[in-house]
Amino acid sequence: MYGICGSMDDAFALFLMMEEKDKFSWNFIIRSCVLNRRNNDALYLFYSMIGEGFLPDNFIYPSILSSCNCHAHLSDGKRIHDLIKRSECAMKDIVVANALITMYANCGSLEDARAIFNHMFVKDVITWNAIINAYAQHQQGQDVMDLYKKMDRIGGIRPTKITFVSILLNFGNTLTLMDAKYIHNQVREKGFETDLIVGNAIINMYLKCNGLADAKLMFENMLCRDIVSWNGLLAGYAHEGDYTASLRTLEEMELSGITPDEYTFLSILAACTHAGLVNMGIRIFEHMCNHYAIAPEIKHYICVIDLLGRAGDFKRAEDILQSMPTQADVATWSCLVRACRTHDNIDLEKHALDLAVCLQS
Repeated sequence: MYGICGSMDDAFALFLMMEEKDKFSWNFIIRSCVLNRRNNDALYLFYSMIGEGFLPDNFIYPSILSSCNCHAHLSDGKRIHDLIKRSECAMKDIVVANALITMYANCGSLEDARAIFNHMFVKDVITWNAIINAYAQHQQGQDVMDLYKKMDRIGGIRPTKITFVSILLNFGNTLTLMDAKYIHNQVREKGFETDLIVGNAIINMYLKCNGLADAKLMFENMLCRDIVSWNGLLAGYAHEGDYTASLRTLEEMELSGITPDEYTFLSILAACTHAGLVNMGIRIFEHMCNHYAIAPEIKHYICVIDLLGRAGDFKRAEDILQSMPTQADVATWSCLVRACRTHDNIDLEKHALDLAVCLQS
């Protein structure tokens, strides 16, 4: 109970007080650690369990494998895989095999993930989703497309919402607008286009391959929209430097009852910067701070400094820097350095460069 509720200190205390620990208690405390993202504790307990003479089973392997979720844990993942190889039962368990694919992908070993996949005699939709997500995570766009097509044609497995979200959110820059439209058509055919999360992911996909018009059309056809939908479209306009569309979208967003957030204003500030709209950008910045009480982050300040710097308005840029509640970072001063070079403001450039170097040392 304590572990499930997030009170791991109580769970540990209770576990240590137990005079006799069986496989169930070991499994429970390890799974509790994994659920609470205490991965190092989970691994320590797993090895301790083995040291106490308890052999892992098919119930604990998926949990402990999920604790190996970064490159630093690859050696642990391989060590656990070696244990699995010694168990004929575990080697044939599809849940364990799926967990191995995910583990290797998360640890950065795509080759090992593919080897597990290739050696599986039986594959379910989770297997296919795991390997597709593995390649999507590593931006291997063409492999993702090939696997998706094989999933339906060879595997005979119907894709799920998870399949498409994995593909859409990790749609690589190596894929074309034609590829994006193919995936969108597949989403439509399989009946997932009206799902809000999928719809937002489609907008994200189109923007990654310079398909702003298609992203806008998807946005307009959505039955319901949330802040992610609006921010996605605004990010597209910001990338194009279309400040008119950005401001119009902000107005429509507010009228629809959606409250803008820090990402909303970041996109609009970026659009104003690209268009050189200094006064409009400052008004938007003040609107964010005063009307919505959104505390500016470093990235907002960088946008404003960039906007003022491009216009050569160094007095206001310095005023903004002085008004920051936290110390300006290297990126902020570097932004000012670039502007000074453009406008040959040698003295301020030297001052900003010295501060940037000082922060780096």
